[in-house]
Amino acid sequence: MQGDDPDPQLRTEALAGQASDDPTAAFQRLYERIAPSLVAWAGMRIPAPLQARLEPEEVAQEVWARAMAKIATFDPDRSPFRAWIFRIAGLVLLESFRRLGGSSTGTAGASDGGLGQIPGDVTSVCQAAARKENVRTLLDLTATLNDEERRLLLHRGLEGLPHDEVATILGVDPQTAMKRWQRLRTRLGDSVDLTDLLGG
Repeated sequence: MQGDDPDPQLRTEALAGQASDDPTAAFQRLYERIAPSLVAWAGMRIPAPLQARLEPEEVAQEVWARAMAKIATFDPDRSPFRAWIFRIAGLVLLESFRRLGGSSTGTAGASDGGLGQIPGDVTSVCQAAARKENVRTLLDLTATLNDEERRLLLHRGLEGLPHDEVATILGVDPQTAMKRWQRLRTRLGDSVDLTDLLGG
């Protein structure tokens, strides 16, 4: 399906513009598009020792629950969908880490909105995203990256932050951040299909 979509990120934002007309249906289509990026992002952010207790697809499912509850507040004129969903993802992951720190049996679904509210088709979407070959390959490739490259992939690639924000995070000028990201994206693209994963 991605093969006949020349610019999936522009298509994602076009779908986001429909959210106010039919929020539930638009959100479902948007989430299907962004789930692989969320799973890859969570896979990079969750330390390996914790992944037995907090799986990336669990985080993606919890993000769905939170975002669905807030979809009426999403305004495509104020924020791109990717930026909005990753802000929610950051909060979900932070809360999940806090729960795991306070309980040896804590899971991502322990929050009050929780995974019990998530339809089976959303669980299937997240599980399918976790099994996608390009997600698994990208996560394997992150072991070969240095710290700056990992941050570029997280913040520019998956979260889609603009170059000036990424430059501030890295402590470099925007032009340098852009060039380093372009080199990294080219290098990664030689090994993995990035079509449905990257926002920048």
